[in-house]
Order: sequence, then structure tokens, then C-alpha cells
Amino acid sequence: MIIGQYYSSNQRKFSEVRESEWKVVLKKCEKHIRIRLKQKMSSGVHTAANLGTNPVEHYLEAAYTKLLAGEWEWKEVYTLLEQMIRIINKMISVEVEKYKTDKAQALKIEYTDITDEFYVPDDHETSKEDEETFQAQCEALKQAAAGDDELVMIYEAICEGMRRADIAELLGKTPKQFDKLKEKLINRVKKSQ
Repeated sequence: MIIGQYYSSNQRKFSEVRESEWKVVLKKCEKHIRIRLKQKMSSGVHTAANLGTNPVEHYLEAAYTKLLAGEWEWKEVYTLLEQMIRIINKMISVEVEKYKTDKAQALKIEYTDITDEFYVPDDHETSKEDEETFQAQCEALKQAAAGDDELVMIYEAICEGMRRADIAELLGKTPKQFDKLKEKLINRVKKSQ
């Protein structure tokens, strides 16, 4: 056990706590954890598999250890029970936040606007090879769009340099509906090659 900066002051307060008071505090903390995690211990962040042990025991032991080792200051204004519950609540919140952050990162979707690939930036000169590639891409898009009025409009809008939201508005569609049409156009290009 690593001794924290509040070890000495916490030990003085612990010396005044009777064993019977400890038992009451531990029972009440256990009840608090069960109420706080009601129906949340079977799946998600508070499972035994995620925490490595029974969630009630995990939070109770961690709170007790943090207070005893002096990692967490036992402030004068709080009773032992209140201080333990503050530590438990903080630890639960930290676990949830960590879980949300990890899950959010895992589910993070980056949107790449494919129409950007068809625009020629003005800030540099294009080589003859780049120009030929661009022309070939435009021709492939034109052929794939042929026969479908909406796809033709998308092709022309892209060639004019319009952006996703502007094209969707022009078509009278939502950006999501536009994305579906764009996928349709891309799939046609892929099939033709």
C-alpha cells in the first residue's frame, strides 16, 4: 500500500473510530453502492468481468483503501460515512466516464466528403498527369450518371464545385439522402471499371 499525502491526518481521525461504527459505515456504504448500481451490475461498466471482482466489494474496498492510505483527504466537515460515500460516488463516476470515452472512441465515425477528391485546389499547379486523371474520373462519373436525372444533377453539381449540403438542397433532399445517391453513383463507377 502506497502512503498518500493525507495519511497522517486521516490516521488521527481513524484512531477515534470505534469498531461498531466501522461496521455500520461499511454496511451503509454497501447498501449505497447496491442502490446506486441497481440493475447495472449485470452488463456494462460495473460488471465483475470489467472490474475484476464483485462491483460492491470493488468500490467498498477501493474507498476504504484510499481513505486509509491517505490518497483521499478525510475532510473535517464530513463524517466517515459521508466521506466514504463521496469517494465511492467519485469512483463510480470516473469508471462511467472512462467507459463512455472508450466506447465513444471505438464508435467514432469520421466523415470524409468524397466530393473533395474531385476538386482541384487553387493553391498549386496541377501536372499533366493529374489533369488526365481528373478528366478520366469526371468522364467515369458522367458515364455512370447517364440515364438517371438525379445522378446527372449530382455529377454536374460536383463539376461546378458545389459542396454536399448545397447539392442536397439543390436536389430537395436531406444530406443523408444525398449520401445514398452519391453511394449509388460511386457503385456505378466501380461496376463500370
